[in-house]
Formats: sequence, structure tokens, C-alpha cells
Amino acid sequence: SGMIIGSDLPFDFLSFFQYAGFWYEAYRSNVIFEFGSRCVNATYTLNADGSVGVWNQEINWLDDYESIHGTA
Repeated sequence: SGMIIGSDLPFDFLSFFQYAGFWYEAYRSNVIFEFGSRCVNATYTLNADGSVGVWNQEINWLDDYESIHGTA
């Protein structure tokens, strides 16, 4: 990994494209903000500016849908 020569991107494109797309949670550590959640998933995309888009979704312990978008 590391920087791509001649690029400002902090990751290797080949590595990124192996992990891009839709992922379901397979394992969880015991952290309070994930207590009782289910159907947890994340979507990773490459943004036009070269950053990575992250979209996390879940059904929480109250049966409410929650999601959050971020950039890495």
C-alpha cells in the first residue's frame, strides 16, 4: 500500500478495488454504539476527488433504521 507514485491518493487502487462495494458485518466487538443492532452493513465507493466514500447502515435495538455517510 502507501502512496501511489505520481498521485496524492493515500492507498493503492488495486487494494481499494478489492474492498470496494457492499459488505455485511461478519463479526462485532462489544462496543456500546452497536449494542443490539442487526443487518449491519457498509458500502465503500471511490469519490470523484479520490477520497473513499463510506456509508454504514443498521437496524438498531429499537427496530429503527439508522445510517451515516462519511469520507475517508
